[in-house]
Amino acid sequence: MTDDTDKEAVRPETADEKPKAKARRRVRCPVCAAHGEPTEADDHVVRCGECEVAFRNPRPSVGEILARRDARFAGALTRNHAAAIREAARAAVEAMRGYHRLMSGKDAPLNAFGKRVLDVGCGLGFRLREFEKYGWTVTGLEPSANASAYTQAVALHVVRADLEALRPGPFDFLLLEGVLEETADPAKVVGRLKDVLALRGVAYAGVRVADAALGDTQLYAFSEDGLRCLFMSSGFAEPEVRRDEGFLRMWFRRK
Repeated sequence: MTDDTDKEAVRPETADEKPKAKARRRVRCPVCAAHGEPTEADDHVVRCGECEVAFRNPRPSVGEILARRDARFAGALTRNHAAAIREAARAAVEAMRGYHRLMSGKDAPLNAFGKRVLDVGCGLGFRLREFEKYGWTVTGLEPSANASAYTQAVALHVVRADLEALRPGPFDFLLLEGVLEETADPAKVVGRLKDVLALRGVAYAGVRVADAALGDTQLYAFSEDGLRCLFMSSGFAEPEVRRDEGFLRMWFRRK
């Protein structure tokens, strides 16, 4: 997918322009490459016996994954987003708290003027607005045409590109909130994070707690051990971990 955000106005894709679905692909665990064992909840969901990650097997095609994500943001310009904005603001504050705990030992979303954050899979950009309030220089990365049309309309700096096409850094904070579960190759994304992260930067991952019953757009459900292994095998140190109402939050410093 090309990045046309800086060249011309982004518009939602029509049905004829969406990628054609390809045959589903059988995959292995994104963390340890095990095949996994079928679960009782769903014949097409398996669980890895090594790291307890649940994943769809066979996996939908990349085109199908993108089409599902784009459908979620259809009609975004005309919908009321009040509840989603409140939830995104809360999530952004929690992510910032973790960043400052690691950097300064203070459990508070402090002002961060001059700091840069990249929100990978930013959706409609609501988390970015909260970061802006605290002085962050924000950049979003989002593959959905519908979501990108919305963020351009509200003047947010969001680049429409594949999730694996990380922006040139360095960034002080990399945000992956609820996106690794919907990424075709999460190991590939995490493996590239250090290339755009500042030397003293922090990578944050927020995921729903692992469950064999995956949502419609979920490809994976990560356990704490699975997520830890995914990042630490890519050169990150032991994380700070917080659990909150069925949601797992982990902050990683580079070694």
